[in-house]
Amino acid sequence: MRTQTRIGLKIRTRLGLLFAIVGVIAVTITSVVNYAIAEASVKQDVVRQLVGIRSNKARHIETTIRDLRHSVEVIAANGTVAQAAKDFSAAFRTLGPPKNPAALSDWYVKNFHTGDSTAFVPTDPNAQRLQELFVETNGDPPAAKDAAAYAAVYQRYHPTFESLQTAFGLYDLVLIDAASGRIVYSVQSEADLGISLRSGPYATSNLAAAFGRALQGRSVLVDFARYGPGVGEPAAFIASPLVLNGKIVGVLAARFGPQLMDKVTSGGGNWSSEGLGDTGETFIVGRDGAMRSDSRLARTSLTDLLVALHARGLGPSQIDVVHKTHSTVLAFTIESPTIREASNGQDGVVETIGYLGEPVICAYEPLDISGLHWVIICQQDQSEAYQGLYQLRDTSLLAGLGILIATILASYLVSGTFTGPLQHLTSAAQRLARGEKGVRVQLNTQDEYGELGRTFNYMVENLDRLEESASAIRKNIVHDLKAPVTVIKGMAETLKDPGFAEDAELRTEMADAIGEESTRLLDDLQDILVPVSREYKPDPEDFDISLLIEAVGRAQRNALRAGGHKVIVGGTDRPILVNADRRKIRRVVENLVGNAIKYSPGLGKRVWLELSADDDVVEITVKDEGLGMTPEQLAKVLGSGGRVAEHAKLGIEGTGLGLGSVRLILNAHGGELRVESEQGVGSTFRVILPRGRVAVNQPAAS
Repeated sequence: MRTQTRIGLKIRTRLGLLFAIVGVIAVTITSVVNYAIAEASVKQDVVRQLVGIRSNKARHIETTIRDLRHSVEVIAANGTVAQAAKDFSAAFRTLGPPKNPAALSDWYVKNFHTGDSTAFVPTDPNAQRLQELFVETNGDPPAAKDAAAYAAVYQRYHPTFESLQTAFGLYDLVLIDAASGRIVYSVQSEADLGISLRSGPYATSNLAAAFGRALQGRSVLVDFARYGPGVGEPAAFIASPLVLNGKIVGVLAARFGPQLMDKVTSGGGNWSSEGLGDTGETFIVGRDGAMRSDSRLARTSLTDLLVALHARGLGPSQIDVVHKTHSTVLAFTIESPTIREASNGQDGVVETIGYLGEPVICAYEPLDISGLHWVIICQQDQSEAYQGLYQLRDTSLLAGLGILIATILASYLVSGTFTGPLQHLTSAAQRLARGEKGVRVQLNTQDEYGELGRTFNYMVENLDRLEESASAIRKNIVHDLKAPVTVIKGMAETLKDPGFAEDAELRTEMADAIGEESTRLLDDLQDILVPVSREYKPDPEDFDISLLIEAVGRAQRNALRAGGHKVIVGGTDRPILVNADRRKIRRVVENLVGNAIKYSPGLGKRVWLELSADDDVVEITVKDEGLGMTPEQLAKVLGSGGRVAEHAKLGIEGTGLGLGSVRLILNAHGGELRVESEQGVGSTFRVILPRGRVAVNQPAAS
């Protein structure tokens, strides 16, 4: 009997150990599978987020520079600006020699903070006298009797140039005489006033390069470089020729600093709200490896930045530049294969070592800006980006260790009870790996297996939520892009009409309109990447809303779906300036006009698009002869949102999301949407939009 007991104990022990080993192997495999799935999911989410932020900011930067360059070209094309350059040049030549050259030299020493600042003093007597005039008045307009001619020209043109500088966020606007190459006017009236760009210390500056290329008859954008008159601060220039009576009389140059880039890349300094946490950042690098926008630490913790750069092995002179300027722009170079790849037109995501020596995950792509070879980089420390994954790994290791101990002890008593939960988890993991939806495990115990089951279910729930979010985003993309695509398609169909074969002017107008709509379609893609939500904040600018209304009406009239309708535009016979988010307001108007056409089935229906304004607000009215809505239907659309069921049954496409976005955009601007509707008669939508604070003398833009 004792022998049988000993034999049974051995068998039971061996069987228990066998079951324990098998159980441990099964748990290990399951944990590895779960961790592999979680790792792939987390890394995919991180990559998707970095790529989304990178692409969004890249398009924003490209649009900002492109719009700024276009604005400078528009300003330069104004004959008044060319006449101003001519008048300033003539007045400049009337100035005599300086009255106190020693005081001017002392001013250079005081303001440049360099050993031989007097080397920058212009040699031309007229230039010396001009700078002396502004030194005497601390930057106010010159009032000396011998400068009466220059003062008269200055008083006539300076307010206009000053308002343009402020409106477009530029550091300075300068006028350069084409014949002499001298700066004859500057809004800021700094140390470059009157200097020559053909000889002397400024002949090799990037402004001189921009001036020389602009004289060839086209606008030019030059990259950042340290600019002497700005005490060596980085400056970039957009230069455009000024033509009067068919002759280039001067060059208009707009100067801007890295602050313009920082405004876009830093998201207002709130990186965490953009999903970049405590270590993520977006910055711009040139082909030479030097930064064109500031490091995150330069804004948040200069001391930490200097320590990190020292640990990285940066030279004392470079660290001293960062310390003195509180900026990393052009301070040092970053040696990275990603910069070389992006400079060659490639984009991608890579795990690498960042410029501060920390392992990072980095998304990069080249920027499409003519004349520049910039790369945008969006990165985050791996320690933060994969924090959840590391926690899951540590939890899995601890859970596995606990399961191993529990399995060995419990298998001696109930070895058979371990296989069931493991098989359940393994089966669920395999079903999930095959792509099955809604997989769950039912392990309600309080032991390690129960915890593992809950972790698995939590992970699956997160995957399901991600899929639902992706589906909603796809629907929004289809909805938001349908309008511009329809407009482009409509105009393309119109061009195919044989009746237009001989109408070259109309064909050109249609082709230009298609190009305009295509550009706007790319801009809308940027908006779609960041859908309008309750956290949306407008990006305001001054523009002529009359031109915007005309553009929307013209596009809708050319659209195929408006072929049987008549779009009537009114109230746009005069410029009406507003300060608002131009692209979002255009989306509001397009949405309402598109709905008016869509919900007016049949031929010959009319849609009215009317604009009116007073000193404080503008009112945009969209009226149709469509289906209309009952009070109950209207309350549903304006309340909980969604579509009218009766309209959906008619086969009219839509998601019911557009009107909600309209209200969010208007609410963010302090405006409102008013609706009147009668079933069978039609609907009237009124947009009430505050005009905002509009800058004086700003050119209108549609």
